[in-house]
Amino acid sequence: MRFGRTGSVAEWRGMYARHRLDISVADISFGVLSCGRRLRRKKWEVEVLRLCSLEDEGLVCFSVRSGWDLWLVARGLRAGDEVLVSAITHPDMVRIIHEHGLRAVPMDIDPETLAPRPWTLEAALTPRTRVVLVAHLFGGRMDLDGVAKFARERGLLLVEDCAQAFQGPERMGDPAADVSMYSFGTLKTSTALGGAVLRVRDREVLGRMRGIQASYPTQGRGGYLMKLLKVLGLVAVSRPRPYGLLARACTRFGSDLDALVGGVVHGFPRMNLLRRSSGI
Repeated sequence: MRFGRTGSVAEWRGMYARHRLDISVADISFGVLSCGRRLRRKKWEVEVLRLCSLEDEGLVCFSVRSGWDLWLVARGLRAGDEVLVSAITHPDMVRIIHEHGLRAVPMDIDPETLAPRPWTLEAALTPRTRVVLVAHLFGGRMDLDGVAKFARERGLLLVEDCAQAFQGPERMGDPAADVSMYSFGTLKTSTALGGAVLRVRDREVLGRMRGIQASYPTQGRGGYLMKLLKVLGLVAVSRPRPYGLLARACTRFGSDLDALVGGVVHGFPRMNLLRRSSGI
């Protein structure tokens, strides 16, 4: 927008939202209608895993964070064991590590490749190291060969956080990783406004994860419906002119536009929802 000398709007051109959600009105409408239907959750979970060719290695979770928590529970690491973690990652992933009595050890990353620097892997290694957790960042995928070789030679488990790196159901997880985690939260590619798919190579651990998750309550339809309706409103105003009007209204009434939008797309409390829901 362009303002006159007194601050009034002289010419209205609208403004662009910083992020366009990867979901259509048709997708949201389908979700709204589905909330009123009698659906069998287990059937849809099986269909999601079939689509990803993960019938024998996959698990549908509430989020990557809840899936990471679930894997740590099923894996049964000892208090004081260490997890090497990419220096740039979601803070809740580290909080979950600490919740399990484990120690998170940061690994510096190469700014050009976004992969952990080889020397930092060696420097961070101790007799208590058990897991290497790497995060693929900003929609790209790093080459895991070096990290995978390091983990394999030292008997460490390799977990890849692919929350920002979904490239289609035909590419679900690096063969070298023990666990691959994909998110379909609000800001993610091919978003379902929530949910995650994990690929777990160890069938025994996967079986324990499925058993533990079966005891969790499922996500309520009402809460998911409210999320759908909020995002529908956000999608409706995401074009330049209506988004600009929203920004102007926030300015006029003293509201924070970023806080308003963030409340819609980041509606995930920190730690108290990790074991609250079992599916999408």
